[in-house]
Amino acid sequence: MFQKLELKSLKELESLKNNEEWENFTIAFYGETGARKSTLIECLRMFFKEQSKVVQQERFKRLYSTYQNNYQNDERKK
Repeated sequence: MFQKLELKSLKELESLKNNEEWENFTIAFYGETGARKSTLIECLRMFFKEQSKVVQQERFKRLYSTYQNNYQNDERKK
């Protein structure tokens, strides 16, 4: 099901790109507090591999790996 939605979304995005009147366009999300607007935006950043989000994810992976290694080493010393 997700693959169908992904394919449809990519087709619609391509259509927007082909018919754009401006170099950039803005999409606005609005809704009640707690409606998960920010979550949706973060998911879109990951889906489209926004460069700053990719860097943030890589930094987190390195930090988490370091934490795991240090924690495991501390546990072994006990």
